[in-house]
Amino acid sequence: MSGKTVPEQLSNYIKERFQFLREENARMEEILRRLKFLNEEMRIPVDISEKVSEIKDQVYNLEATTYKSQAERLRKHHNYLSKLKICIKIYVNINERLSEDIKTSKRELEQSKEKLCGILNLSSEQIQQLEEKAKRYENEVVKFEKKYPWLKDPMFNLPNISKEVEKLRILKDTKEKLVEELSVYQDLKPDISEATQQLAHIKEEHKKMSSVLLDS
Repeated sequence: MSGKTVPEQLSNYIKERFQFLREENARMEEILRRLKFLNEEMRIPVDISEKVSEIKDQVYNLEATTYKSQAERLRKHHNYLSKLKICIKIYVNINERLSEDIKTSKRELEQSKEKLCGILNLSSEQIQQLEEKAKRYENEVVKFEKKYPWLKDPMFNLPNISKEVEKLRILKDTKEKLVEELSVYQDLKPDISEATQQLAHIKEEHKKMSSVLLDS
């Protein structure tokens, strides 16, 4: 059984029929030319040639329509395959990420189980040692706070310290930007003459304002 689709079989059939009609038409014209049957009594009516021309046009149109519909179907099929490939690629990426997350979660779970089993397997003596160690740590913290009472100030809590550190970072960035902007003026030298003139002008303006104030 042929592996061609119905549109392909129809297209091949139309091509074969068109080729057959064209060959028959050429053969008939050659026969008529040789036998010189173009006199008035045996002349082929004009409408026959027109009919043949119409048949040719119909065959051409049918073939063009078939090609267009087939091309449209191929285009849609190609678009569908492209979208399908993209979806498959996205699915594979998601699956890989999920696999990695599952592996990480499984590893963390195993570690937690090991730690939990270790805690549950502690003897009463080990638990007592841990409690004593925690109490010693608490006593050391109390002593340290008594020695440095300012540590209890909320201003020195970790969130406030983080805020202050962030402010310092912003100031540091601002300073670096200003230094970079002002670096273009680093090699400039002041014009002493112009500065002297400006100072004299300022003094003159000051004298005028002082005299006006005294007169008033």
